[in-house]
Amino acid sequence: MSSRADSRAATRRKVVGEARVLFEQKGYARTTVRDIAAGAGVSVGTVMSVGDKDELLVEAFEDRIREFHEERAAGAEDTQEGSGSLSGQVGQIGLGSGSASAVDRNAALEKLLATVGPFIDLFAEHQEMARAYGAVLLVGRHASQIFGELQELLIGEFEAVFARLLQCPPAQAEQLAVGAYLAYVGALFEWAATPGMDRAALRARLREGWQGFMGVMPGRCES
Repeated sequence: MSSRADSRAATRRKVVGEARVLFEQKGYARTTVRDIAAGAGVSVGTVMSVGDKDELLVEAFEDRIREFHEERAAGAEDTQEGSGSLSGQVGQIGLGSGSASAVDRNAALEKLLATVGPFIDLFAEHQEMARAYGAVLLVGRHASQIFGELQELLIGEFEAVFARLLQCPPAQAEQLAVGAYLAYVGALFEWAATPGMDRAALRARLREGWQGFMGVMPGRCES
């Protein structure tokens, strides 16, 4: 990388980093491009060359999500061989053969909620940024980079839940996992667009949606 490219990259990191600090401290709505420029020690034109306010928000909040995901992944590695891992936690729940009851569906539902719980908490802790971020993505002017990465991760974890707790064959577990993920993303965007909806209401909406989703399937997947 050339020195000029290095300089541009450093400027971008400085601007996005300052935008994130101000969005978290002052709030997205109350932060101006001039505030970001002053904090980063650059001109307004330099800030705009990095991105407009919406683009800076998307990049700054996705940096926060990425850091959180890396911390979460590191924690999962630390407990991979114990009951803290997904397979360990799921595997400890006794599953005999034969027909399943609502207990199996409830166990799967609770595991799904536990999987996304930390992400819900992250969004709730940075509520204004998260809502503004969701609104920007809904408008469609700026694309998300992190959603594709998290989509693969969460669908994989959901698939493990359906495979282990409901004994779904791989193809059906994957299909159900994709459906559960889409319901999760839909609930997140609904939360972002509904100011009066807190994290408890979001969890309740997810629970309700997944209960309806799982209520139309047998207690265990059909082989």
